[in-house]
Amino acid sequence: MIGWSKKSLNLVGIGVGVVCCFFVGLYGCVKPPIKEIADAEVALAAARSSGAERYLMEEYKDVEKKLGKARLMAEEQKYKIARGLALESANEAWRVKSQAERVKGKARKDAEKALAVTHKAICELEEKRAIKYDIEEYMAILNLFREVQKEYNEERYLQVIEKAGSITQRCNALQKKAREIDAQQKSEDLRFEKRKQLKKTEGLVEEKKKKLEIIEHVVQFGECLWKICQEAQVYNNPLIWPIVYKANRSQIRDPDLIYPGQRFIIPRELPEDQIDGASLDAKSRGAWSLYDNK
Repeated sequence: MIGWSKKSLNLVGIGVGVVCCFFVGLYGCVKPPIKEIADAEVALAAARSSGAERYLMEEYKDVEKKLGKARLMAEEQKYKIARGLALESANEAWRVKSQAERVKGKARKDAEKALAVTHKAICELEEKRAIKYDIEEYMAILNLFREVQKEYNEERYLQVIEKAGSITQRCNALQKKAREIDAQQKSEDLRFEKRKQLKKTEGLVEEKKKKLEIIEHVVQFGECLWKICQEAQVYNNPLIWPIVYKANRSQIRDPDLIYPGQRFIIPRELPEDQIDGASLDAKSRGAWSLYDNK
């Protein structure tokens, strides 16, 4: 057996002591990171209250997972690892909180702008009385706008931006529909006005035509009843000369004999049966038949 000197034994004892202290320090002397985990939980809660869970969901979830891992390491008494994860979680949570506040602030401004645009579109619908074009769609738009205003008060700005844009699109679609209906109505009104104006013009033409139609004729040299009735301003029909003859019996004894200077009444607004009867009489007598003395 090899003998150990006193000096060698002392060195061995010191080495063993150092090794023991190392393992005791690693596993037995380190305190649980209770404070560090608590600080990380406070930071995570602050991030959540700033809206990180909604506006920076992925980053928030990553911090939450890391903090959960820190708790697990602490339960397994791996305090050094747990402390490191807790400290990282706290730092990242505060960073996420700050970033979420900026994102939330921008989202709030964007939501306010979107609401302003939507409100303007609704006001334009009210001015154009869009309710008369599609009352169901108009009321649906108003109800949606109230819901969006409620979500704004709940600080759900991203949903507000999306829904406000959708409402604005529906407002624009209803305005387009109103314009199309108005254009169609104006077109119909224009057609009606044109028809009305046409009838008025036709009436004026007819009235003027009646004014041009003579109600009295002065016999000129060489005329006969046949020729007088043939004139456009009289009847434009020579076969109904018996009408003039019968209307002027006091001046005409023989329809084949009339004289220059005589003034004959020209009857107007004749019934169809009278016109047909006169034409039949003329055809049975002929244009120049002699007066039958009746």
